[in-house]
Order: sequence, then C-alpha cells, then structure tokens
Amino acid sequence: MKAYRRWGVPAWEMIQENPYRLCHTGIGLDFHAAERIAFAMQIPANSTKRLIAGFRWLLETAALEGHTCLPFADFHSVALKGLNIQEQDFQAGFEEAAEEQEIVLYHAADGDYVYLIEYYQAEDFIASSIAAKLAFSSPDEFDCAKAIEQEEQDTGISYAVQQKKAISAAFSRGIMVLTGGPGTGKTTTLNGVIHLC
Repeated sequence: MKAYRRWGVPAWEMIQENPYRLCHTGIGLDFHAAERIAFAMQIPANSTKRLIAGFRWLLETAALEGHTCLPFADFHSVALKGLNIQEQDFQAGFEEAAEEQEIVLYHAADGDYVYLIEYYQAEDFIASSIAAKLAFSSPDEFDCAKAIEQEEQDTGISYAVQQKKAISAAFSRGIMVLTGGPGTGKTTTLNGVIHLC
C-alpha cells in the first residue's frame, strides 16, 4: 500500500522491475525483506540493483551506529562479506552506485571515504557554513588565561590544555565546534564556557 500511495498504478511494474525500490525512503522495507522478494523473482545476487540497495543498507546501518561515512577499505570488506559478492561484482556495483549518485567516494588527506549522497551533501553544507562563519570571525585569540584560572579555583576543576584552548576559542570566534569521544571532557569544557559567560 505504501508503494501504491507513492507511485500509483505503475507501482507493481516498478516493483517487478526492481523490488529493491521498496527499501527507499517513503516505503522503508527492510533490505532483507526486499531480498526475499528479489530472490523469488530470480534477480541475481550480482545484479547492480541489488548491489546499490545493499550499499545503501550498509551505509544506513553504519549511520544508525553514528557513522556518516565509512573508510573505503572498511566499506569494501563489509560489502564483500555482507552482500556475499565477488570483487568484480563489487567494482561494477560501486561504479554504478557512484554514477547513479547514490554514493560518493570522498578523497580526504587521511584516505578515501564512502558516503551516501545525502550525508555527503549535508556534511559539505555544514563545513561550508562553518568555513564562511570563521572567515568573518576575529583572527585574534582572546586571552582567557586569568579567567580560566579563576574558574578552576572557584570550582576545583583543573582543565586540560586542550580544554583551555577550546574555552578560549569559544570567546574568540563567532563559532566553535567541540568534538570528542565519550569521557574526553566535552561537558566539563562546555560548563566552563557557560560559567565564564
């Protein structure tokens, strides 16, 4: 019914042509359920339709775990194993997925990364916005050393060097991005900024 509401009368023909369309946003059928339909329709395991949907499924699964992209080497090995395909099938599917603009291969200084197109576009937009805001912020660092020292005395908290730099950056720039894994002191740093405000 979701497919019918989305595509109308041609829905059945569209599903017959590519049952993996049912995995798309707006319908959201699980990849494995689409696999069963495709198997019943005798669509081969190395079909580019399957591979593109499989690549999307792998990257969407990674996104649910907090990863907006995957290093190419990791994506490659997960795709071979997870989709049970051969190297030549991976290469053909990857090229087709990139050509269809389903995925993006991004070349970074530390290696290549694979994105779903929508995540790549979102990160690119955010990075461009941050760069534009930084371009118009003050180039001078505000000296917060005495204020931070007083804050440490008042609260009994001792800030690490990077935390002090982050607090200073918050007062020096029009924008500041605070990142780090669990337990690295993000909340403590943010509390320091709030208290100093």
